[in-house]
Amino acid sequence: MRRRGAVWLAWGIGGTSLALAALSWLLHAKNAAVPLPTSDERLPFPPLVAGGVMLVFCLPAALIVSRQPRNPTGWLLAAIGYGMGVGAFAGEYGFYTVVTAPGSLPGGILLAWLADASLPTLLFYGPVPLLLLLFPDGRLLSRPWRRSPGPRPRPSPSAPCPAPCTRVTSPATPGCQKTPPASTGGPTGSTP
Repeated sequence: MRRRGAVWLAWGIGGTSLALAALSWLLHAKNAAVPLPTSDERLPFPPLVAGGVMLVFCLPAALIVSRQPRNPTGWLLAAIGYGMGVGAFAGEYGFYTVVTAPGSLPGGILLAWLADASLPTLLFYGPVPLLLLLFPDGRLLSRPWRRSPGPRPRPSPSAPCPAPCTRVTSPATPGCQKTPPASTGGPTGSTP
């Protein structure tokens, strides 16, 4: 993506997130007048606070992406702000169309489901660990952080075997197997 396109996209994501925050604040003002049964009390999360938190994420995201479009920190901040905006708006819109004024707006049940589904949570909490790992310059701290914790590829049976390995011809365990060290008594090397 070119720099100009990245800048427009970042500022567009930030503007969309803040517009969703403003719309959720407007819907929250209408939803606040509806009395709720005691068993269905919602946790109060004022949309003004959500808008402020989104501003904290979206404004630096747009500034970082406009200066350095390849830095993943800016894109992660934008994803967090957008996830918060979608979650806040979907919750208030769904509540308005299902409880406050049933059937007044289309798609209320879908957005109420979206607010309770994992999509806003995924868009908010998913990028946070990556942001903590990549902060501040968009690169991992050192070489060991780049290793994948996933499964490692196994060598094929026809691959050459390195010196400390022995060849195993069993079909259950093809490839090289490490030979156990001779007479180490434990992790400290002492024999019992």
